[in-house]
Amino acid sequence: MSDALAEPFADQGVIRRLLNESRTWAFVGLGDNPHREVYNQARLMQQRGKTIIPVHPSGETVLGEAGRTSLRDVGPVDVVGVYRRAEFAGEVV
Repeated sequence: MSDALAEPFADQGVIRRLLNESRTWAFVGLGDNPHREVYNQARLMQQRGKTIIPVHPSGETVLGEAGRTSLRDVGPVDVVGVYRRAEFAGEVV
């Protein structure tokens, strides 16, 4: 096993549980730009039956889901993906 896979955040059991048992994913930084990785990841999760919630300052609808301008506007979720530059991620967390 590589050193990267030995990290706790890369635990195969955790990854499996997140993918199989979660239902709702909030994607911070998700806008309607299909050329960004966050868009591709959200689309993939949606195709796998997950409910996605776009969180972006514009609050735009993405992939058919109504956007929110802040995580404060989002109800309970199972997973939050933060797709922001490191210097801005702290304010989200």
